[in-house]
Amino acid sequence: MAESADTPQRGQSRRRGRIRLWLAGAIVVAVIAVLWAGPRFVDWSPYKADVASLISKQLGVTVVLRGGLQIELLPQPRITAADIAITGESVTGAIRWLRGSLNLRALLFGRLIPEDLELVEADLEFPLRLAATGRYDGATSVVIEEGRLRFQDGPDWLPDQLEAVNGRLTLGADTKTAPNRLYAFDGEARVLNEPLGVSVEGRMDGAVSLSVGHGPSASDLAIQGRPTENGGWSGKATLVLEEVGFLSTLKADAITRLLGEGAATLDTRIDSSADNVLSITLENVQSSQVTGAGTVTLVSGSRPALDIKLDLSRVDMTGLDPAQAGTYGSHLITDFMQGVRLFSGVDITSLIRARSIAFQDQTLRQATVSFASGGGIAVVDRASIALPGDADLSVLGTFEAQEDAWQFEGEAGLVARDIRPVLAWRVPELTPLLDTLPPDRFSAVDATAK
Repeated sequence: MAESADTPQRGQSRRRGRIRLWLAGAIVVAVIAVLWAGPRFVDWSPYKADVASLISKQLGVTVVLRGGLQIELLPQPRITAADIAITGESVTGAIRWLRGSLNLRALLFGRLIPEDLELVEADLEFPLRLAATGRYDGATSVVIEEGRLRFQDGPDWLPDQLEAVNGRLTLGADTKTAPNRLYAFDGEARVLNEPLGVSVEGRMDGAVSLSVGHGPSASDLAIQGRPTENGGWSGKATLVLEEVGFLSTLKADAITRLLGEGAATLDTRIDSSADNVLSITLENVQSSQVTGAGTVTLVSGSRPALDIKLDLSRVDMTGLDPAQAGTYGSHLITDFMQGVRLFSGVDITSLIRARSIAFQDQTLRQATVSFASGGGIAVVDRASIALPGDADLSVLGTFEAQEDAWQFEGEAGLVARDIRPVLAWRVPELTPLLDTLPPDRFSAVDATAK
């Protein structure tokens, strides 16, 4: 009888336990539902200023939420905002859409630290001459889709913006891997409508590192530098072209003809001053055709001035067959005049020396060209080269660029103790005739033509 009396009590206890379990489950489900759906029905507009203030404090920039705002708590704390304005010493700009997660631990303490943000159609501007700036509260990683990054106060020779930007932007330092990092970007973009892989990092001391890769040409450009105390910029750059011939597709045939097919490397030192003077020291120029060094100085202004000095220790044309070698000079003159016409608004002075120019069948030495150009006119005050047989050819005068041609007015001189090696090289058909003449005939030449 005792057992039969205990049975209903145990049954009631089990029922009450199940009821409590169901109630607890219902409460949990209700809480989850409230946390899940509740924020979606909240009008966050009155809190935009507070939310923007919290984000601004963490990022070290001023953030203004001009559009809609939505915050979700489950399944993961997230923020979605539209039409955001950003201003600060380190970055300014606007963002059409912002989506990302929020740090849960910081959220429990009333702080909004964005993580894994996604910026859609962001237009951001960064200063390249940044000496001192605010600090970020930890590194913030941002994914950019179809954005634009602009760089202010940078050297004139650097592109001032990247378009069609897709990649990851990191704001702030990493105490272990990058303690001095201010910002970094790794992704892809377009410059002058050319697709590029881009990696750029700005440090808190003002130093900037930029790496650019161009897929179609398999070329890479690396630049490192920092602002100077006098308001300028100083650094180094290395350009590696795996295939120079690709430049012909960019209408840069003149560079292709000068450097030759195949790979090329340029190591340079770059210095710019606050008064818009850019100096480039070509420490090493190496290609299949050319080896040398030089300097390039550009003075910006209403009428820019450009000074070029090149000292080429080697010009190797042995890859050209004799037929190509015969027309190479005329191509160079055509390229030269196209450059004069293209840069007619720039005052250019240039001195180019080549110690040797090697062809398949001959090596010429001591080539020198000195000229000044501007307004579509080039004045050559010296152009000379040592030919075979102790012969010297010199040209001076004025080249004038025309619509589809060029015009030269000046004089050319040829001085040779023995002209026969020159004729045998350029007009081999005359060799049998020259062999029939006495050695003292048709040898020394001193001629000038206007």
